Amino acid sequence: MDMMLEQFKTIFDRPEKVKKLREMILNLAVRGKLVEQDPNDEPASVLLERIKEEKEILIKEKKIKKESILDKINESDVPFILPNVWQWTRIGELITLKGGKRVPKGGILLEEKTPHIYIRITDMKNGSIKDYALRYINDKVYNQIKNYIITKDDLYITIAGTIAQVGIVPEKFNNMNLTENAARIIPYEINKIWLKIFLDSNLIQEFLLEKVNQMAQPKLALKRIQETIIPLPPLAEQKRIVEKVDSLMAFCDKLEEALGKKVNYGSLSAKSVFNSIGNVTTTEELEETLRFILSNFKDLSLGDNAVKELKNCILQLAVQGKLVPQDLSDEPAEVLLERIQEEKERLIEEKKIKKENPLAEISEVEKPYVLQKGWKLIRLGDVSKTIEYGTSTKADLDENKIPVLRMNNIVDGKLNFNNLKYVDSNIKDLPRLYLKNRELLFNRTNSYELVGKTAVFHGENDSMTFASYLIRISMFNDLMDSNYLNIVMNSNIYRVTQIEPQITQQNGQANFNGTKLKSTLIPLPPLAEQKRIVEKVDSLMQLCDELEKKIEKSKDYSNRLMESILKSSFLS
Repeated sequence: MDMMLEQFKTIFDRPEKVKKLREMILNLAVRGKLVEQDPNDEPASVLLERIKEEKEILIKEKKIKKESILDKINESDVPFILPNVWQWTRIGELITLKGGKRVPKGGILLEEKTPHIYIRITDMKNGSIKDYALRYINDKVYNQIKNYIITKDDLYITIAGTIAQVGIVPEKFNNMNLTENAARIIPYEINKIWLKIFLDSNLIQEFLLEKVNQMAQPKLALKRIQETIIPLPPLAEQKRIVEKVDSLMAFCDKLEEALGKKVNYGSLSAKSVFNSIGNVTTTEELEETLRFILSNFKDLSLGDNAVKELKNCILQLAVQGKLVPQDLSDEPAEVLLERIQEEKERLIEEKKIKKENPLAEISEVEKPYVLQKGWKLIRLGDVSKTIEYGTSTKADLDENKIPVLRMNNIVDGKLNFNNLKYVDSNIKDLPRLYLKNRELLFNRTNSYELVGKTAVFHGENDSMTFASYLIRISMFNDLMDSNYLNIVMNSNIYRVTQIEPQITQQNGQANFNGTKLKSTLIPLPPLAEQKRIVEKVDSLMQLCDELEKKIEKSKDYSNRLMESILKSSFLS
């Protein structure tokens, strides 16, 4: 076992991988692939008949109520073929299900102990019931809800809040009252722990939760639990499955413990690496750090957002002027801004663009950080030619028309041309809203985290347009690099200081309008430096993409390896 533990520490080197291992163990269990079948076992069909007979006796004795007949299981209902002696059934055929009860109006939960514990959702943790911070009810309340209890022979299942969590009932909570947000599972003839294992599996959880998340106030209906199909093994095999799962989960516990120090060290290492990125003083140091991560990513505890964090670090360094060296011979941003203003005034005189109200002066309080020498903090409206909304014309799927870029086409700072829609070329908004090469598109309406997505259009002039949920930013291309502006607008520092404070929420949607966009602050470097920044960001993002591919490849490999290792190591 110790030798196997060392091997598994290499393969399952992160906690989430051990979690995946646990899920795979349960997945193999419900498919009948965890333990060998014994042809001498009593078939599951005979077990079902016995359960049916027992329930009929209890109904006659009026100990349980007669339940609605559950639909027969069709071949189309089952997701996979079971071993010969197993049988698909509905959970309701194996159990009786009873809901809990809320404290009656006027009743209260007490912190001082009484003989009557009231079990709440918050008491249900890690497949059991915790025995601290309990609440109690007095005799009067108990007498009102005394029929809504749970026993040590039952299981509980949560039906509101954290839904479909299943657990055992410790002796201390035998015959105690149960919240209305959970239900009591009374099993017949089957192994209770086996049932918990199967109910915890991804397969049954997906069945249970299939329709719950579509509801405005999610709640798991008792009928939904009863109707859910479950693969039933013979009773003797249920016992073997429980024993095997227990031993494998104990192994997973040891594996997690063994990984603890390694993961902690890896997390500290990764954190120190990210800190070093934020503290670099030269481009060479930055590239050296990124290449170190690429070479040693397996030894670092890089979480799922690690590459995103790296990219954010790079963009932050870019907008703060720390990504490339400054060149004192570059034309200062102050002079560049004057040239842009002169060009704007010329276009206004020629009536090619409209004159707009001057933007507010930038106060000291607004400045997010100290700029590099030769840079200037400006408002976006100072350097843009036009800022305008897209077309609200209804689009369709006719590919012979003009493509319309929508908010879903902006992905990770770039345009994605999948799932396009189209409009007629003769709509009133065209040709005015045709896109030009190097114009930017800003997502003004979406979910909170997606408002502010920005991308540059690199394409043929007058070949596409854009929808009204986007804002087009047209630049003076000879005087501003739109790719640099895209870097600024996709940086976390721009989002936190310029976008998020001004987002409004309405009807479940977040919004950011064009007037606010014009007033956002942009760090303006010399034009030559803008181009150097863009070139450097592109090269560093390629390194990040390479890292991301390595991480994904490693994840895919370890996932495939897990099942084969499991089978060869445990299932013989």
